[in-house]
Amino acid sequence: MKKYPNIYFHVFLSTNNFNGAQEFYELDNPNLEKIKSDIILPFVLKQQFSLQGQVIDPKEVTRIMLRESQLPTAMIMSKVEHDHEPAPWTAQTVIFHQGYTKDFSTYILNLGKRIADGGMLALLLMKDSLAI
Repeated sequence: MKKYPNIYFHVFLSTNNFNGAQEFYELDNPNLEKIKSDIILPFVLKQQFSLQGQVIDPKEVTRIMLRESQLPTAMIMSKVEHDHEPAPWTAQTVIFHQGYTKDFSTYILNLGKRIADGGMLALLLMKDSLAI
């Protein structure tokens, strides 16, 4: 029976709003060990500042970003622990290009599966792997 690592990550989305300030959204799911059954608990997407603690649908964030016609940026912080050995957090930044229509949560699901399969964070910056 294959052993699966424990995977944790935070996803921070940012987009410029109309007054030039940046709005940050945090997508946080610490339960990605559930990947072993191909089930990931629903993502809880929160705006980090003024909407602290309020649940926002990922599609709503996609709508906000498209409405503002900015290129959204995601910073993905992750760590993978094998046999509960401590692991460092790593961070990657992805700039999403206009024209991608996949739901962001689908992208994260696929990313989580790649982490589980490879034991490391592998961001494939190809059209089919990007969301939004």
